[in-house]
Amino acid sequence: MVVDEGRGARRARVPRGARVGPVDRAARLAPPRRSARALRRAGGRGRRDRLRDRRARRVDHGLRRARHRGSRVEHGPARGRLPRAAVPGGERRVTGPGPTAATPTSLENAWRLLRARWWILALSAAVVGGVFVARAVTTEKTYTATATVLVRQSSLLTLIDPGARPPDPARAAATNLLLARSNDVAELVRASLRSPLDVSGLLDRIDVTNEPDTDLLDLTASDPDPEGAARLANAFADQFVVFRRASDRRLAGAGARTLQQQLAALPDGDSRERRELLQALRKVRALQAVTTGDVEVASRASASSTPAAPLPKRSAVVGVTLGLGLGALVVVLLELLDRRLRRPEEVAALTGLPVLATVPTEPDGPARLDALRIVRSGLEARAPDARTVLVTSAVAGEGASALAGELARAYALAGLRVALVEMDLRRPTMATRFDLPAPGRGLTTALVGGLPVRELVQPAIPGLRSLVVLPGGPPVPNAPELLRSAALGAVLDELHALADVLVLDAPPLLPVADARVLLDRDEVDACLVVARLGRTTDDEARRMRAVLAARPGVPAALAVLGD
Repeated sequence: MVVDEGRGARRARVPRGARVGPVDRAARLAPPRRSARALRRAGGRGRRDRLRDRRARRVDHGLRRARHRGSRVEHGPARGRLPRAAVPGGERRVTGPGPTAATPTSLENAWRLLRARWWILALSAAVVGGVFVARAVTTEKTYTATATVLVRQSSLLTLIDPGARPPDPARAAATNLLLARSNDVAELVRASLRSPLDVSGLLDRIDVTNEPDTDLLDLTASDPDPEGAARLANAFADQFVVFRRASDRRLAGAGARTLQQQLAALPDGDSRERRELLQALRKVRALQAVTTGDVEVASRASASSTPAAPLPKRSAVVGVTLGLGLGALVVVLLELLDRRLRRPEEVAALTGLPVLATVPTEPDGPARLDALRIVRSGLEARAPDARTVLVTSAVAGEGASALAGELARAYALAGLRVALVEMDLRRPTMATRFDLPAPGRGLTTALVGGLPVRELVQPAIPGLRSLVVLPGGPPVPNAPELLRSAALGAVLDELHALADVLVLDAPPLLPVADARVLLDRDEVDACLVVARLGRTTDDEARRMRAVLAARPGVPAALAVLGD
């Protein structure tokens, strides 16, 4: 046997070819029951010693078999270890963030929003659409009828003044539109129909439009009675023709008087100017004698059997469309105001930690157990020497305690002896959750009363003897002081003598200082942060990142709860 001394430790080397029995091998390779972090900080152990201890633990406790059964890690490599950077001075090696997930596109974000808040869209569409339909059903029916009038361009101005410019067609059309809805025409209609409505009421029921590139005016009347709508449209058409003819006669009479005055001012004789004035005067008198004039009714209105309004189907379509638009606006506003994180990529980006797995929220399902195995494998890859794992969250109510218990179970199913320790000494709940027979005894009993840990641990799951729990015990007012005390170190050493892995169910990071005190202890080898989608906010993630950044010696990773 050869004795090799190095860095204060004596190591026995077995000559090549020598046979080593199981007992000798276990005695030679068995690690001490101490925290890996405490051993490294104490010094006196080289890299080869740590590798040898790691190999021994895998052989003795089945870690190698557990790795081969591990499932693929969602946000990290499925096998092997992540690259690690050595921390100077013998500190713990801290891994960087895991692989960055693909950035969702705008369409994916929009689809995620609609899928998460679809009920807002449905409710808005149903309410607005229902209001529109109800209004359409209860509104009085309205019928319309249209009469068409032909308006020719008048030649009176050119006859009276041959040098005058012809009227602009667009200007003439606009003038006729105003004249058709003038008060004078409405007074004529009111008198002809003997309508009880005043001029304003009649004008509210008539609409005049000009068909493009034509000399036609459409006069559309609306009325609750289809026959009344037709009578009103025809009355406006007839009275507009009457009004225009009277206007043209007055214009022709004024033109004739003007021409006669011009003739009287000319000297006697047969001059060319006199002949032109006489010819124009004869044409003006001829136009003045014509009864039809330049305006006539092209087509008369007839009663319609189909109401023009309301239209329930169209109202429903318009209402649903407006409701969807309003709902989409509400969804966008809620998204802008909502600070809760809803994607694992958001949690990873704000905390700066890699996501080991997304754990389904459904309890006791096979998918959840597989996700916990992925988390366990990810922790082993990031901190191979870790024997004490602290599980915490940003705030209470994110499911960290439940996940800590299931993580301990995953370690136990891998063939390891596991102790689940409740570190919340203010409001302990583990005894109630596991229905333990002695709820009044626990960690505080060991810290304050000095009872042996072996007498306080209790089995948690029937049939799984490799998993024991140590509840918090009676609540105490000085939890941070107890968690910082040397007595806790002694308790953890006792637990290491009973278990291969300790899972510490810690209080949340942000509200109290308890979890931060635990992170500062040498016994803690790794930290698993639990974030729940739809509950953890961006501000909490940033604050949690600052807390963990102040403790770079503790490898940390994320387990995201969400579907």
